Amino acid sequence: MGERPARAAMKIVHYLSEIVLSHGGVVRAVLDLCAALAKANHEVSLLTFDDTDVPKDWKRGGPPGMLIPRCITLDWPERRKPIRRFKKTDLLRAEGAIAGARALHMHGPWEATNLQLAPIAFQRGIPYVVSTHGMLDDWTMAQGHVWMKRAFLRFKGRALLNNASAVLCTAEAERTQASKWFTNPRTEVLPLLFDLEPFKKPIDPHAADELLAKTPGEGPLVLFLSRLHPKKGIEHLLDASAQLWNTGLQFRLAIAGATDQHSVGYDATLIAHAAKLGITDRAAFLDMVSGPAKLALIQSSRVHVLPTMQENWGFAPLESLALARPVITTKGVDIWPELERSGGAIIIDPKPNPATSLAPAMRRLIENEADADAMGRRGQEWVLRELDPAAVIRRYESFYRDL
Repeated sequence: MGERPARAAMKIVHYLSEIVLSHGGVVRAVLDLCAALAKANHEVSLLTFDDTDVPKDWKRGGPPGMLIPRCITLDWPERRKPIRRFKKTDLLRAEGAIAGARALHMHGPWEATNLQLAPIAFQRGIPYVVSTHGMLDDWTMAQGHVWMKRAFLRFKGRALLNNASAVLCTAEAERTQASKWFTNPRTEVLPLLFDLEPFKKPIDPHAADELLAKTPGEGPLVLFLSRLHPKKGIEHLLDASAQLWNTGLQFRLAIAGATDQHSVGYDATLIAHAAKLGITDRAAFLDMVSGPAKLALIQSSRVHVLPTMQENWGFAPLESLALARPVITTKGVDIWPELERSGGAIIIDPKPNPATSLAPAMRRLIENEADADAMGRRGQEWVLRELDPAAVIRRYESFYRDL
């Protein structure tokens, strides 16, 4: 880290209600973007109610002159009827943080507290931006409390999006789907920031030894590494694996990930499904993996499989490509056209039953190591070229300035 100039180029305020990494890629994206903007000499504040995975030095504000964001942790908001709202004291704190900002960047369209922050920014002449993060995708809008989502949009959610200085999506496929729910003419597409530094450093090959010891069988490793959630389609991976094992194909299967507050009990469902298929002793269920162990586990695999129904950005496939490991995923990932063009991914249709397409794609890469390695190298070259963090952060800087 270096010293911050006497006057930062821009003051940017980000808002995400909960910073808990097990909740998915949005949290990681916000943390990485805040860190990169601060490193580029901008004054960055992060507003949140849950700072569980915020770096400790952000919470302290950091030593004077250090290029790190400042985290402002607020008390959990009051619940009024079906929505939650800022307490008056915390709304004043948020207002103080927003004052003088070049932009207020709010992550996710469903937070009722966004409806309190947006007017503050508007009254002060500060542009506000809303990132949809796949939450307005077709699949997502058809799940859960559909009537509540539509009611929220009719109430004030659509106005929040329409009045924003910009709505931000991460891929053209996301913009196409999200634009059905609002009419804001300025809907931009910017990739999420992907920190490539950990993937450029030497990886300890033994960091995943303990995990690999829990993976039974012989042959190449097929890996699922993501949050455990019903939308991820892990049952289809188990189905396809059972089909291939029944033909005598030798490979190992590791499912690494943890549930969150939206998927409690899903891990038990998967274990029961494996038992029904008779593969309990062949499929390894690992917990959430992070740090050096995660990188070593990816590097030890032949292919990463993500048979998801919906994924906005999908950090997991990009992590595998960054380590020159090919990916099999579906058109449910908003960046699937980009992944396919990279040459490092096989894209299958998630409907009606991905297992029928998944099995032959898995067989191809399990049986042909040279093919898998060549795909992995092409994918790695694409990631390093197209998702260079310095180039991406320059695009964000231009975006904020142009507001």
